[in-house]
Amino acid sequence: MINFNAIFQIIGILLMIVGVFMFVPIGFSFYYDSGDALSLVVSGVISIVVGFIFFWSTRNKDLTVQKREGYLIVSMGWTFMLMASTLPFIISGSIPNLTDAFFETVSGMTTT
Repeated sequence: MINFNAIFQIIGILLMIVGVFMFVPIGFSFYYDSGDALSLVVSGVISIVVGFIFFWSTRNKDLTVQKREGYLIVSMGWTFMLMASTLPFIISGSIPNLTDAFFETVSGMTTT
């Protein structure tokens, strides 16, 4: 049987990490006066809150990770992190289409 508690706890941690890293470019946004700081803050807070909800709701549970859970953690982790990373594009309006924002996020994340 698949241990969804372990999967969502680890995905919650990944989302919180992504949310914290969204605060890094805020200084550059102020320096270059790009006006993207608010969308980065909102996106970071949303990612941290959702990640904390995932993490908190599965705390004190069995965290045994087998092969099956590992595959799901990787595939679902990438999907959740990519969806969280599209938020600044959508919120700022720089790429208003979800498909285009997701494509740009995937190409940026896989390049780095």
